[in-house]
Amino acid sequence: MKVLVAGMVIAAAMSACSDSSDVRSLDAKTADQVVQRRSVTIPDAFSFGQMTEYGTFQGRPSYSGRYDGPAIAFEDAASLNSKNPEFPPMRPVLCEDPILASPGWGSVGFSCTKHMLVTQHPLYGVIDTVTLLLTSDGVRAHLFIRAVGN
Repeated sequence: MKVLVAGMVIAAAMSACSDSSDVRSLDAKTADQVVQRRSVTIPDAFSFGQMTEYGTFQGRPSYSGRYDGPAIAFEDAASLNSKNPEFPPMRPVLCEDPILASPGWGSVGFSCTKHMLVTQHPLYGVIDTVTLLLTSDGVRAHLFIRAVGN
């Protein structure tokens, strides 16, 4: 009987820990603060679309966000690079690339297109990594941000 009760207590504690991770939508002002804290500068051609925060039991939360701009903004990837010099130059990326495997991308409206560029800082990081993904569907350009917490 003691083993059963102990097992139930452990299961309840584990359940409580997993429930402490919550997801919430952020407004434009809060998203701008998040982006600034992660040392990302959004070019003027883009405006806030949406951002989601993924809370953690402890530590820094993760974020997925989207900023929208005119189609021509995709052609000006150099502007994004110049405003974010700590990031490596953007490179073309295909839908199959592992960098796009995060489920967070879909929560902010990402879908693969044939015109996509990506950069990540720190390069090949696991925690505290920020990924910038620039896409174009021919009508609009979208700048997606994925900031992994710790």
